[in-house]
Amino acid sequence: MEKVGRDEIAARRSRAVRTAWVLGAVAALIFITFILSGVLKS
Repeated sequence: MEKVGRDEIAARRSRAVRTAWVLGAVAALIFITFILSGVLKS
């Protein structure tokens, strides 16, 4: 197994965190849209 440097680990972690935030934001937008569409139809 190759040795992975601290900088690479930090970069991978920051990319993973950013990806998680983006996916969370997309999920929240879909959820809000779903709720609002239900509220506006009633």
